[in-house]
Amino acid sequence: MVDVSSDGFEESSVDQNPYLLPITSQILIKSSNQAITSIAIEKSGARFLVGGMEGVIRFYDFGGMDARFSSFREITPQVNVAIHSVTQSAKSDLFLVVTNSVQMKIYERNGTEKVSTKKGDMYIVDFKQTHGHTSTVTSGEFSPISSQSFVSSSLDGTLRVWDVNSCSRTQTNVIKMCKTARASVYTAGYQTETSIFGSYNNCIQTYDLRSSFYSPTLSLTCDENAVEINSVVFNDYYAFSRSKCDVTLFDIRTQKRLKSIQSPRRNEFCRMVLSPDRRFLCYSEGDSVVFIESGTLSQIEEVECSHPNDVCWNAVNNQIFVGTEMGDVLVLFDDQLSTKGVMLCKDKVHENRKREEEDFWLNHLGKGSDEQTQQRQNEKAHRKQDKKRKKEVIKTDEKADYTTQDPRTELFKYVDKEDLKAVDVKQLQEAHEDVYEVIRKDQ
Repeated sequence: MVDVSSDGFEESSVDQNPYLLPITSQILIKSSNQAITSIAIEKSGARFLVGGMEGVIRFYDFGGMDARFSSFREITPQVNVAIHSVTQSAKSDLFLVVTNSVQMKIYERNGTEKVSTKKGDMYIVDFKQTHGHTSTVTSGEFSPISSQSFVSSSLDGTLRVWDVNSCSRTQTNVIKMCKTARASVYTAGYQTETSIFGSYNNCIQTYDLRSSFYSPTLSLTCDENAVEINSVVFNDYYAFSRSKCDVTLFDIRTQKRLKSIQSPRRNEFCRMVLSPDRRFLCYSEGDSVVFIESGTLSQIEEVECSHPNDVCWNAVNNQIFVGTEMGDVLVLFDDQLSTKGVMLCKDKVHENRKREEEDFWLNHLGKGSDEQTQQRQNEKAHRKQDKKRKKEVIKTDEKADYTTQDPRTELFKYVDKEDLKAVDVKQLQEAHEDVYEVIRKDQ
């Protein structure tokens, strides 16, 4: 008999997984032939989107999938343009696509394109006069409470706040992060409902959207070697950043750097995610997925994975999705801690119906059960067969030669009979005179 703890979990499973992380089981989903750069999961956990270097976004629905884990829809925002990130809105009715270009696109839940952002004029020096990004967009994120506003960052050194209804014409707010020089901004997001953040070089700054003067309300400085910060996560009183070489912990109240650990990343798509209970951090490093404590940055667990990139953790299903450079999606879960998601379809067998059964339903599709309807259909079928049986008449007449015929003789039928009696047809043919000239001579 198996001993069960007071929480409802087996003691053996608790000993193997003391931190109750959903990593005891895993499923590998083949999604693409190129690297996976971004994964976005709906808050309900019913669907997830996968984008990669080939520029295609694939839709997956757990309710309609079987053990083959096949996507049910694909869209291509821009042909042969890599996808940087895909983010869901607060209500999961829209999703934002950031590609390797100066424009972003917003799609509806079913994959229909809704709107594209305005492209800025790269020859205008004043960034406030440009109605869009003038260089490649690096990041984008929806507001945590509204599906109508989102923020983006770009290599042009600006943060821009957009409204879905007017983003095709211009942005609502523009913030130049570095005042002294042009510095590239690599990440952008919302700290709170009314506060946004961005990072450039080794600095992280937050701005209050309610203020008319966009001066930084919070400024966090990383180590000098911490360049290209591609991921920033905020906790209640702490902030975490992932740069090209390390992971850093900050105290928001004192705006000081508390601790930093070495963690080199493979590329800019190796982002960091916070657990639903905000106790752990999860990110990819080397050939493994690493879990560390958020308070001390000490490593507690490690899961082997071949060339991992982006990491996404869903709170409802309690499952972790990892995109790899091999084009696969690794799903980590626990049979007791996780619910729904891949557990709905991992044991669902694909049913292959017999060909005879399919033909039967296709042939009888749309036919009525009434006797009169059946009789009319039979009569129609008989008429079609009779038409096929009739032999077509093959015309073998030789082509007539009209070069030896005189066309003027055909005109005689239009002449009055009295006038025609006075004309000698043979004499006319020999003289080659017109009938009207002959009649005129007689008169």
